[in-house]
Amino acid sequence: MGLSTVFRQLINHFLVKVYKRNILKFGFTPLGVFWNSKESQYSRFRFLISLIENQLDKNQCNIADIGCGYGELLIFLKTRSVLYNYHGYDINPEIISYSNKRFQGKLFYVSEFPIKKCDFCVISGTYNYAVIDNIKLWERYIIQNLTECFKMCQIGIAINFQISNSKKIKNKIFYTDVASMKNQLDKSFKNVKYFFDKNTPNDIYFLILK
Repeated sequence: MGLSTVFRQLINHFLVKVYKRNILKFGFTPLGVFWNSKESQYSRFRFLISLIENQLDKNQCNIADIGCGYGELLIFLKTRSVLYNYHGYDINPEIISYSNKRFQGKLFYVSEFPIKKCDFCVISGTYNYAVIDNIKLWERYIIQNLTECFKMCQIGIAINFQISNSKKIKNKIFYTDVASMKNQLDKSFKNVKYFFDKNTPNDIYFLILK
């Protein structure tokens, strides 16, 4: 069962507030958006994008970056051989304003979901920081967001989560376990695969495909 609109808006309100405060402290940097470092950020980009590229039958891809932050994925994509048509989405208006100025174009939008059709949604760390401590409600928030994103995808979604032996929210960070998340995704989507990457051992990666 999905969350009410009011409750979803409340979660988003708290997320915007928390990220705004953190950006004031650290600026538009990996720390500002709750990444440990640029190196860890790029390691996750590398694996997520490799999963996407393995699904492509052409040398181009329309990609939607959900929870795009300050648009660092766009920098990374320019190093790839695939031609990416990129759009970034975030619920924080301040971040979107900064990103559009940074890249001097209208590539970024204030939204939880893509506003135009894409081949893939990529979601890197977007749901790691939990502003509520109720695991079931946070998971429902995640699944509902993924369901809306999936409607706009031609091929699918690539996403990562932090993992632990059992799911939990600790120090505001959401950790899932493999069996639990796979089971929840299987209930909502028909074609779900998961992967591990030796360079990011604390993460699990999922492909949700049409």
